[in-house]
Amino acid sequence: MPSSGPCTLPEKTGDGTFFACVTVGAILPTLTDGRISMSTTGTSPLLTNRCRLPQRTLWFGRAMLYPDHVSIHGWNWQGRYRRVIPLERINEVKWWAVIDDVNFLLHLDNGRAIPLQLQKGAGTWNVKLHSLLGKSMLDHHSLPDAEAPVSSSRENGRGS
Repeated sequence: MPSSGPCTLPEKTGDGTFFACVTVGAILPTLTDGRISMSTTGTSPLLTNRCRLPQRTLWFGRAMLYPDHVSIHGWNWQGRYRRVIPLERINEVKWWAVIDDVNFLLHLDNGRAIPLQLQKGAGTWNVKLHSLLGKSMLDHHSLPDAEAPVSSSRENGRGS
């Protein structure tokens, strides 16, 4: 049976169906420029890009970054697919500069990882998500390791 308190996500009922309640911050369909999209009440996504889920069918996939969550939605063989990941559950973000394979990975607080293939803007997502999480880009894995030895031109015999 549905809970009597406020909810922000759909909840499962005893018979296996879902109900959704409308509260401030709920995900609702909106019509923008003749296109239906899912958005948080009163909040536009900070970033939105087409995406794919590796080894899973996802037609018309879209990843959207909001100030408090990441939303992935599209269609699969079972019907409408939607996953909402609250930012407080994301421990680490990794990205790669490729477009034909997984280029974005969200590590969650429960040890699981969510791989994504963003069609564009993986680097932009990386910067914005690090900012929202309050994490420094200097801690990111793609920057040179501070422990790595640096060879100077003197050491290579090319110095003065």
